[in-house]
Amino acid sequence: MTSLVALADASRHADLDPGYHIPSKDGVVLSTLDLYIASALPGEYLIGRTRNAAYLANLATAEGVKRRGIGRSLVSAARQLAREHGVDALYVHTLAVNTVARDFYASCGFVVEREESSNTAHYRGKCLDGVEGKGRTVLLRDTQL
Repeated sequence: MTSLVALADASRHADLDPGYHIPSKDGVVLSTLDLYIASALPGEYLIGRTRNAAYLANLATAEGVKRRGIGRSLVSAARQLAREHGVDALYVHTLAVNTVARDFYASCGFVVEREESSNTAHYRGKCLDGVEGKGRTVLLRDTQL
């Protein structure tokens, strides 16, 4: 696993609410993204029938700097790292009802690979706000890798 971090000079972001960013000795952490890279064992396949896959997780951006391209830059950097490691495909999961995340990843070049059924979500024990099937997930695949 690799964690990508977007840092900025703390003096340039003094206006950020301290509850929404993480100060560090190197500046202010504005955004983070985890990248997992895996290779299949001989005779096996990973997500999407690939042999070498990468998976994005935990993209988080400070509230005060959202919609400034920081998350997009981290996705781009993760894509480049995946290429350098010979990855066949790059994936991310999100909740089916999370239209903000789905729109963001679509704008980064991701498409729906598979959408979980309400029945599967039910047996996995996922419901949101007491609504069965609302916790369904969507697997998105990067088309720009």
